[in-house]
Amino acid sequence: LPPTEPLPSLFVPIGGPEGADDPARPVTSIVPLAPGSYLIICRFATEQGQLHYTLGMVRPLIVTGPAGGGRPSLPGAPDTILLQDYAFGGPDSLPAGPDTILVLNRGPHENHLALARLLPDRTLQDAWREFTVDDAEGATEILGGTAGLAPGQANLFPIDLSPGSYVLLCLVPDPATGQEHVALGMIRALHVYEAED
Repeated sequence: LPPTEPLPSLFVPIGGPEGADDPARPVTSIVPLAPGSYLIICRFATEQGQLHYTLGMVRPLIVTGPAGGGRPSLPGAPDTILLQDYAFGGPDSLPAGPDTILVLNRGPHENHLALARLLPDRTLQDAWREFTVDDAEGATEILGGTAGLAPGQANLFPIDLSPGSYVLLCLVPDPATGQEHVALGMIRALHVYEAED
């Protein structure tokens, strides 16, 4: 999403799966949906800066159910990652294997979660440079995450991680400066360790 093109204010971003670098990699996000009208949109841009949803990559979704039912709650999850402007809250390490992470936006603006594996011999600083410095070398492989979440919104993010070094990133543009949140410090290391039997 180009920083000069914020989401129109009539939309409330409620998340969903955020794509991985490998198009064949499946990414899942569990979104609580109250009865109502929604739009499924793609916020990526073409090389010319045109947003995909303005070119027709948009689809309506009607969720039915009892009137006044309110937003359903998500089931509990073993781990939680909090999104805040401009930081991540939550564990510094996780055991390898299948996990489900509750991703909750506690910040005053839209945030999202991109989970990336660090490439061999790369550091957190290298990852920050990849997303903030023109022509910087690649340092990460994004495995997926949750799309944009408005304040107070939450998704469940199931993931199966192998041991290694990872980073959490937010690539949503700051409404005041236009800079992606990662450039303002919203990046964090995550260590995945071998789980004991």
